[in-house]
Amino acid sequence: LGLNLAFPFQNMPLIGQCFQEHPVRVDVKELGAHIDGKGKCTLSAAFSVLLEGQSMEFRLPDTGGEQQKQSRGQTWGPLPEQTRSQYIGQTQGKMREPAYSVKGGYGLAVRDSAPEQGDIKWVDIKKNLGPVQLSRFGFALSDGSLAVYVDAGLKLSILLFEVIGLYVMVPMKKGISLRYGIQGMTVNIKKEPFSISGGLYVTREKETELYTGELSVQIKNFQLTALASYGKMDGAESSFFAFLLMQYPLGGPPAFYIQGIAGGFGYNRTIELPSDVKKVREFPFVAAALGMGSFNKSMTPADVLKAMNTYILPKQGQFFASAGIRFSSFGILDSFLLLNVLFGKKFEISLLGISALALPPKQENPFIFIELLLKAVIAPADGEISILGALSSRSYLLHPDCKLTGGFAFAAWFGSNEHTGDFVLTLGGYKEGFEVAHYPKTDRIGIDWKISNDLKLSASFYFALTPSCIMMGGNASLTFEKGRIKAWFCAHLEFYMKWQPFAYEFSVGVSLGASYRWDFFPFYKTFKVELSADLSCYGPPFGGKVHVSWFVISFTISFGEKKAQDKAIPWDEFADSFLVKQANGGRKL
Repeated sequence: LGLNLAFPFQNMPLIGQCFQEHPVRVDVKELGAHIDGKGKCTLSAAFSVLLEGQSMEFRLPDTGGEQQKQSRGQTWGPLPEQTRSQYIGQTQGKMREPAYSVKGGYGLAVRDSAPEQGDIKWVDIKKNLGPVQLSRFGFALSDGSLAVYVDAGLKLSILLFEVIGLYVMVPMKKGISLRYGIQGMTVNIKKEPFSISGGLYVTREKETELYTGELSVQIKNFQLTALASYGKMDGAESSFFAFLLMQYPLGGPPAFYIQGIAGGFGYNRTIELPSDVKKVREFPFVAAALGMGSFNKSMTPADVLKAMNTYILPKQGQFFASAGIRFSSFGILDSFLLLNVLFGKKFEISLLGISALALPPKQENPFIFIELLLKAVIAPADGEISILGALSSRSYLLHPDCKLTGGFAFAAWFGSNEHTGDFVLTLGGYKEGFEVAHYPKTDRIGIDWKISNDLKLSASFYFALTPSCIMMGGNASLTFEKGRIKAWFCAHLEFYMKWQPFAYEFSVGVSLGASYRWDFFPFYKTFKVELSADLSCYGPPFGGKVHVSWFVISFTISFGEKKAQDKAIPWDEFADSFLVKQANGGRKL
């Protein structure tokens, strides 16, 4: 493939200032690739380097000056079929004009979460051509140009080099020149017991161009990871942050054995915490700590690069400091906690954490594995304290198919908040029909176990306490289904009590049944046999009923007094019970 591409380093963004006094230009004249029927690939290239007016010609591989009808290139055997390289991101993005223009029409494109022009339509390829790995292609239309994107990599022995968003903008109108560039790149070198990886990604946040980078070095059980981002806001004021994580056994008592420490700071930066506690592992400082021990690395380096510009945003006059620690307890509990202090225009303290329990420890498939995600926030300006926790989807009991679910939450409101004096404590959520807009939502505490293709067990539980009521309940079911035959056992329990006016409700019930589905033409019918019993009671005054149902008969037995209708309580009684008394004698919720 004959080319005439010039890359003047002195006109490149960010690094160009290093080449102003000694300009360097690389001219790529030829690229070649030949793949034979056995999957072996032969690559060749011809280029020149212009340094301070002196030009040097290169041809890879060196032909020794002999004329060849076909360039002899370095030959590699076919690589094993691989999925998408771990360093190429999955995030759907959108395309902008290059943030910087350089001579010859080259630039560094930017991609952000809220682009203004043209969607990129991605097509997964996942093909290997010898050492070349093609991951996906993207296409977009913008300002009279067709933009073609590619995510690809090159693997040579211990080296893996990849580009993110390598693009060419082909003009479809007169007066528009050809443009091309990249959005990011990563490099990974791995040779046991040593590995080093790094990446650079460029985005635009409003009017700020951000350069975000990651570098990780690992030697045996020592790992050092650095995350950083830099950009200039309107008015040329700088905005940056840096975060450093060291993972190495530092020692301590068995209950608190330190495995690593971390720290960072941000200038003209703010932290946007994940709105959902289940996304705590996506927060970049937490994600950087998930590469060792019980935590599986759920995010690739490219994902971390993009997440940094999602959760850590430029904001003038806002600063933060972060400190983290990773520790283990008795060899069975592996935890990472990250403390963030936001100050400047707004003051806020937050704690993010992840903790994994494995029994027995250090086994590929432990008998019990429980992973808890944690998020706690103290926001004096908002008048709110909240602590949220949730089990991750990786949690299980007895068998990996026996999934554990659920979460907990505590929240309280104070100061100038409109809900001052209110609080809630919940484990597994609330009873059906109970909804308060500002109360945090959590999943039911429960298990979901597909024991076999025919047998399934599920159970759930909840508890909640508020200033006005208390509630708890749960249910369990065991279901067998094979072909046209189905059998089941179900049980449920619920309790609810409110303080003003005082009232309570309680119900419990069980059900046992079986069915057979007749599917022979021309008759289609399901025969069902079920026995169920339910008890419900209420008060005051005390009363209730028992309901029994059999497939041939059912009846209800009532006892006690009839259920009283809810009555409104006097305002003074309500105010004394639920409203906070103010210094001026008034009341406030």
